[in-house]
Amino acid sequence: MRELTKTEITVVKNTAKSIQPFVVKREKLIAEQAKLQAEIEANEMQINAFEQAIKSMTGGYTTKELITVQKKKIGEKDGKDVFTNEYIFHYPVEEDNTSLEDLLN
Repeated sequence: MRELTKTEITVVKNTAKSIQPFVVKREKLIAEQAKLQAEIEANEMQINAFEQAIKSMTGGYTTKELITVQKKKIGEKDGKDVFTNEYIFHYPVEEDNTSLEDLLN
């Protein structure tokens, strides 16, 4: 690297000073992101532990594939709507791999 002039050094310092709050914010966000990623992974492990029994019982289907969750309004309280979740079971739609030729024969 070539030797910088006093003016160029001042420009570098001023730029570093200007971006410092953004650098600090980025570092905090990266740390928060790592914490959230660890929490997501722990959550996924818990879900998978519960889902394993369902998968073995259903031949590999998960609750997400078998259950639809619908919010249902059950009334009002203090001027706000009150909802409950309704869990609706449905059998999975299996793909029919029968070809047109097989149907005609």
